[in-house]
Amino acid sequence: MKQEVCHGNWLCPRRGWTKLNSDAGWNKDTQQGTTGCIYRSDRREFVGALFAQLQFTTSALVAEAMAIHEGLKLAIEDHWLRLEVESDTKQLIQVLNRHQQTPVEIEVVAGDILHLANSLEAKFQYTSRASNNLAHKIAH
Repeated sequence: MKQEVCHGNWLCPRRGWTKLNSDAGWNKDTQQGTTGCIYRSDRREFVGALFAQLQFTTSALVAEAMAIHEGLKLAIEDHWLRLEVESDTKQLIQVLNRHQQTPVEIEVVAGDILHLANSLEAKFQYTSRASNNLAHKIAH
């Protein structure tokens, strides 16, 4: 089934699914990060959002992984159990889909993400920055 383009380049999730778009910001000098997530239904409806500050974060990749981690926790809490997870960090999506070896810096959080994903039906997908714009705005 072909997915419908809803806003710009953003694709609606499959019927019966919720889409989580996640992004993060990171400041190398302060070692602090921020995360942003937005959730939308297959009916194009906004269903939730999340912003979190990360006090000590060693890299942008860690911040991106934490964004997905926090996003999955909220999805489970709010019973969005069929979830398309999108990020504009291709390396992270490849790790979560087990197409690439996990970098040491995200081994623990990637393991936690995969453990959380076992609590629901999750699909990890890469998306462009343009399609991830709202999550980017929340995180920054």
